[in-house]
Amino acid sequence: MSAQENTSKFTERMSWSKKFFLKLCNDLEDGELMLHDGCHVHSLGKPSKDQLKVSIYINNEKTYQMLMLGGSNGAAEAYMQGHWETDNLTDLIRLLLRNRSQLDAMEGGSAIVAGFVSKIWHAFNRNTKTGSNKNIAAHYDLGNDFFELFLDKNLMYSSALYQTGHETLEQASQAKLARI
Repeated sequence: MSAQENTSKFTERMSWSKKFFLKLCNDLEDGELMLHDGCHVHSLGKPSKDQLKVSIYINNEKTYQMLMLGGSNGAAEAYMQGHWETDNLTDLIRLLLRNRSQLDAMEGGSAIVAGFVSKIWHAFNRNTKTGSNKNIAAHYDLGNDFFELFLDKNLMYSSALYQTGHETLEQASQAKLARI
């Protein structure tokens, strides 16, 4: 997508999720959030004594919907998918923690419904005897070639026992088995 297409996309009518997010963040009491959204920059919150100020760059308008429907999990998913980024993740977390009472509203409403749907989905995949076999096959039945890339010759997950710190993984794994 060209910069012009991206900018025009962000100048369209504001979604309910974006309006709600802007309202929530405008009420931040202890720190400022600079929200860079297409061709707009929103200064949200109030200056703090230590002048905590963080920038978020919205790369995809879908971010707002993910935040409102998924709460903090939605924010994390959107971040991992590259829908938004920040100049300082540590300071952003500090800002969010300082203002958690205001941001708790993101964890309610639609996020509750999304969480409920997620719980129902997981209930269908719970660890019954049949469910366990299905889950194990989905997660671990990848073949030994894959596991041989990062496990010792016994294909064991447990930690190795390094006695001097100069052993190879193989030697430390054997030392663990000898100790057991």
